[in-house]
Amino acid sequence: MKFRVLVIEDDPDIHELLRINLSMAGYHVDQAFGVDEARKVIAQTPPNLVLCDWNLPGQSGITLLRWLRSDPSHFKTPVIMVTARDGDEEKILAFDLGADDFVSKPFKNRELLARVAAVLRRSVGVMHRDTLELDGLVLNHAERCIAANDQSLPLGPTEYNLLNYLMRHPVRVHSRDHLLKRVWGKPDQVEERVVDVYVGRLRKVFGTLGQPERIETVRSAGYRFVIVERRQASTGPQLTAA
Repeated sequence: MKFRVLVIEDDPDIHELLRINLSMAGYHVDQAFGVDEARKVIAQTPPNLVLCDWNLPGQSGITLLRWLRSDPSHFKTPVIMVTARDGDEEKILAFDLGADDFVSKPFKNRELLARVAAVLRRSVGVMHRDTLELDGLVLNHAERCIAANDQSLPLGPTEYNLLNYLMRHPVRVHSRDHLLKRVWGKPDQVEERVVDVYVGRLRKVFGTLGQPERIETVRSAGYRFVIVERRQASTGPQLTAA
């Protein structure tokens, strides 16, 4: 299942940055630049979560929050307010009206994505979904296999754990030592070259599936999972690693 996030933001640069970050994290992103447009989108394709700016042209984001919480069809839809307003009164008002979280601008990309995941985890059990979908790849947790282009290949336990971690933390560079800690859990008992061996195995899997290079070697640093769509794009906002 690919979760649908509605981004409501009138600043085009912030809007595009949110779209790219959320898409790369595996979410389907719908967009609106004002309350009236957002209501139409919600009526046509109900989102799993709403990211809403407070200061919007015409009606404010608080108006949309009030509408969602008063509508029987959408009152359970999670809402995260993303706004430059960070005073205590604004936060209290947002939470009193039913906001699930409140993120102040400027925000860090990793923090925002973590808050989105946390809210979804509470509301729809995102951590219990059967698959992880990212940029044309589908990692099946139950069957421990990877699928793309109508093909599916089984993964060994370590290949699965390594790919699962890389897909959940794409774009950022991970050192071999970091991967040993996060994937193997025994950095002092496993040599770093073991990481290279399993990366090589995953690369063979991607080749069999007809996929382009997904795991990029960063010289003297480690590895990162590549988002093909992002690599092919020549312009646009860039994800900031943190």
